[in-house]
Amino acid sequence: MATMIGMGVSTLHRHFQELTGMSPLQYQKHLRLHEARRLMLIEETDVTTTALKVGR
Repeated sequence: MATMIGMGVSTLHRHFQELTGMSPLQYQKHLRLHEARRLMLIEETDVTTTALKVGR
């Protein structure tokens, strides 16, 4: 993605962290946990199914 927008990887990470307050990896984990919580609470899926759907 950094190459697509003409930016170095470290610069992209720094800007991303400034905007979101977390690194790209932390943000991805946050999204996965949020989706796992939604699946388990709203769709009532079990832990194994949820893990497979969100990528463990």
